[in-house]
Amino acid sequence: MLGHTLQYLALRALPAGAGFIGMALYTRFLNPAEYGKFAQAMAVVGLANGVVFRWLGSGLLRFYAREQSRPALLNAVARTYVYLALGAIPLLGLLLAFNEKDSRWLTIASMTALLGQAWYELNTTLVQAEMRPLQYGRLELVRALATLALGFGLAASGGGAVGLLAAATVGTIIASSRWVNTDSGLQIWGSWRNSAPLGELASYGIPLALAFSLDFVINSSDRLIIGQLLGDTQSGFYSVAYDLSHHSVGIILIAVNMSTYPRAMEAFKDGDVAHAQGQLARNFRLLFGLGLPAATGLTLLRSNVAQTVLGAGYAESASPLIGWIAFATLAAALKAFHFDIAFHLMRATRRQVFVQATAAVVNVLLTVVLLHVLGVVGAAIATFLTFVGAGALSWSLGKRLLRIPVPGSAIAQTTVATALMGLGLLPLVDLRGPLALSLQVSVGAAVYVLSAAIVIPDLRIALLRRLRQGSA
Repeated sequence: MLGHTLQYLALRALPAGAGFIGMALYTRFLNPAEYGKFAQAMAVVGLANGVVFRWLGSGLLRFYAREQSRPALLNAVARTYVYLALGAIPLLGLLLAFNEKDSRWLTIASMTALLGQAWYELNTTLVQAEMRPLQYGRLELVRALATLALGFGLAASGGGAVGLLAAATVGTIIASSRWVNTDSGLQIWGSWRNSAPLGELASYGIPLALAFSLDFVINSSDRLIIGQLLGDTQSGFYSVAYDLSHHSVGIILIAVNMSTYPRAMEAFKDGDVAHAQGQLARNFRLLFGLGLPAATGLTLLRSNVAQTVLGAGYAESASPLIGWIAFATLAAALKAFHFDIAFHLMRATRRQVFVQATAAVVNVLLTVVLLHVLGVVGAAIATFLTFVGAGALSWSLGKRLLRIPVPGSAIAQTTVATALMGLGLLPLVDLRGPLALSLQVSVGAAVYVLSAAIVIPDLRIALLRRLRQGSA
């Protein structure tokens, strides 16, 4: 499983690198206010995608393990996407009719970005369900490079927020210009010979649409609230810190989930609770074992990361936010990728909606209050506290359906190894520049791997076995 995760991580490394390069370029060509407009538009795109389309991908991932129903399932997913996309056309006309003239191009760019992102995510979800990391990596790389190339050109020529949205759209279209080939094939316009998969998709996924919309409130509404209360410039500072955390800590945790989630579904497909719990315990060890050192390392190195990656107009204001958002990213991943699994496996997604609704209300209230008290840093603290509380609530309610394991030994071992990594980095935290950052990351990774091998017996045994095999 670690090897599979490392495959996904390696394949996401180049796209993540392209994301870092893009962030470095965009923050040098766009002022914070324009970046804030782009971030707020993408937040609205994320909300619409979660409400309208993402439930299809969740259902696809949940039911794909049942081989006998795959052809009908794939056909139902593709056709439903097309019908939902066609329904967006009159909505766009209505929005344009009521929009101010200056924001109409932003609205058009946002709508096309929504349709492109939704179709792309269905492609990558199918690849994830089939556990094909190489194909997933190709899709991600093509999307990232196409978006970077066009985004750089449009940003440099003064395209602003609309230009970045257009680049994101073209990147997703190029990467998913045709559906990923499968043995069953996909017939978008074929007749619905079997409507049962659509019924199952709707029963399982539509409650998730509400959960995803509430997830938007937790993850992205803070950008909109900051924009309304403090202005687009402060929203830009906050958004770039958030994006930086996503392209580092978030990418690692997503790679872990892409490897482990299908395994959890496979383990439970025959209702074997003990088998599923054993797999979930292994999943947690990997998720926490990579997430905690990543969040800690980014927090310790935040000043040099900000100065190296971001434009001069962003670094000073974004740096204080990075640590809070890094740990908020970890807390969000533990909730979504581990504790929420109980609701997915037991098909109790309505209970997940309650968790999300509670977290959404708390996040909005905390954000508004802490913004007035602490400024934009308050929004980052509010996000962290919300995800910690939401994870605890998800675990508390989920264990009534299925006990989700939280191995205490994994927490203790990872914490010790991370603390040793932190001690190893302390003499280097004041270094500045790209070469210094490379040194800091290399030393941190090496110290953590060595420390983890010492304190985690299973890892030590596995490493020794590989060394013996390599020398044989």
